[in-house]
Amino acid sequence: MWVTVLLALFSFNAFSTSQVPGCTNGFTLLNGKCLKFFPDKLHQLDAEGMCTYVGGNLVALKNSGDDIAIEKIVNGQTHAIWIGLYCFGNDPSQCYWDDTTSVVDSYKNFANGFPLSDIGNCVHYSVGGSLNGKWTSGDCKGQSMSFVCELPATFEDACTFNYGGSCYTFNDPLPFSDAQAACEKECGNLVSINSFQENRYLNQLIQDSSTDYLIGASFATPDSLKWIDGSDHSFLNLDPSVPSRSHCLVISSGLFGVEVKGNWYGVDCGNATRFICERPAGLGECNPHAPVTVAPAPTNPSNCNKYMLMAPGIITSPNYPNNYGDDVSCTYRINTLGSFNVLLQFTSFSTELKNDVVSVYDGDIINHQTFKGNFNGNLDRFNLVSSGNMMTVVFNSDAQNGAKGFKAKFSSYAGL
Repeated sequence: MWVTVLLALFSFNAFSTSQVPGCTNGFTLLNGKCLKFFPDKLHQLDAEGMCTYVGGNLVALKNSGDDIAIEKIVNGQTHAIWIGLYCFGNDPSQCYWDDTTSVVDSYKNFANGFPLSDIGNCVHYSVGGSLNGKWTSGDCKGQSMSFVCELPATFEDACTFNYGGSCYTFNDPLPFSDAQAACEKECGNLVSINSFQENRYLNQLIQDSSTDYLIGASFATPDSLKWIDGSDHSFLNLDPSVPSRSHCLVISSGLFGVEVKGNWYGVDCGNATRFICERPAGLGECNPHAPVTVAPAPTNPSNCNKYMLMAPGIITSPNYPNNYGDDVSCTYRINTLGSFNVLLQFTSFSTELKNDVVSVYDGDIINHQTFKGNFNGNLDRFNLVSSGNMMTVVFNSDAQNGAKGFKAKFSSYAGL
């Protein structure tokens, strides 16, 4: 069923090449967003999964105009819908949108007494009745509701894969320089990925393939990453295993066992590799720019005993990469948005064997039921994935013989 939905949503009628704002088939442009109402009643996680499958997310309401758009698209067909909001507590400042863009600190329309996490951490929007337009808390796994998916607006174009103002094509293997030349013939460049949402969209398209795909990024020097189209993006999704040396990058389909799907890995620029081209949607001409250098991502602090860590980020033992001290006690509470899992990737690990221990728990409760394992000594790289959207890491050392410690990257993961 989902394959049929995917093909329908990613197909287009023939459009002109003028830049006319629009949406892919089945979505409607309202208040600058592409929206589609899904009447089937699903648990929140399944609803978010359907939105992710078509390249989007559950709708995020950022202003009163979005409320009006929801009323119009639902058109009285149900009494409540899931929206893309997840609350970690009972204060609106603890609520985050599933599109990863903002905390609810400006526009919010909760009913009196909400959010209320005792009922549930997910949020639904009331349609009609005394609570019309209000947001109330819901049980993510215990309630089933209709929902509205959101895609970024784009421009009308005859291309097959049209998302966020760009058209994408997926091509047979070529070396990096030849792949770029082929993309230029399509009035584009090797793809530059500038957001979590775009990375997720491309990941969704390639996840059933048997290969990785070249993207338009490479290391110009050991410490600087550049995009072939001259973009200067802050979004980076380098896998921690990628060393800083001159090579090109691929987005992984996740079918090689050790690779995480959607992460970027290094590849020899001279190897013939499948590749993704990107061009502006609705335009018939190329606009090349001189390349620029993207600064490497900054180093994160230890984050020891920080109350709530939102993905993505880094945790380390105190004083890393120098030795941690004696009698260290650190707790790292890691969270991601409600619809995702936490992926924890340990890239360096060296503690005193048996005595200085890292314990990992699946969730925010520390007990034997959530225990995932104890780790100590000198270990190679390893990954852990939570079953939900929270993970807790505890590090305790004894009174002597400190070591280098550990470093781990945590990020959102949609692979379960």
